[in-house]
Amino acid sequence: MNQFQRCPQPPEGLGQDAIYFRQLLKYVESNMIRSVKGARLIPDARGGYHIILPKQKTSSSTKSQSGFPWMYPSHVELDPTLAYSAGYCAYISPLSTLATSGMTDLDLTIPVVSPPGVWLAMQDVPPAVTAGYNVPQDPVPGANTEAPTGTPLKGDLDSTSVYWVRIQEFRLC
Repeated sequence: MNQFQRCPQPPEGLGQDAIYFRQLLKYVESNMIRSVKGARLIPDARGGYHIILPKQKTSSSTKSQSGFPWMYPSHVELDPTLAYSAGYCAYISPLSTLATSGMTDLDLTIPVVSPPGVWLAMQDVPPAVTAGYNVPQDPVPGANTEAPTGTPLKGDLDSTSVYWVRIQEFRLC
């Protein structure tokens, strides 16, 4: 029997993965995905469809196909030897030294391990020095310890000790 003769069935159960895959399947089968500008459905031999989504066009050389404003578009992996400007992104892969063994943080003066994912520079980040680096941290430095102050109020993300904010985490499928 050909494995493609029957359409995939939504998973049963109340587990987080089962719920996620049911929602994903519902979205794919709906008309919502067809509303993406330039999307096409091409019938296949099994009676199903292939969905073809157009590539995003970018207007800036600092943006990639993902839409993140990469500081170094040809080199998105965070490199502590390079400077990063506020408002630009870098990626920490699960096998990078920042995610595995960590690096000495300038403020804490202890080694800090960064969770993998896409990180946004909240302020200008200078390159690493012998004393350390402004290591991306989650939760952000001062989270739940600093009371909001000033007018307008400034809380955790406005702190001068916050250099990076994780905007997309890395998840294994």
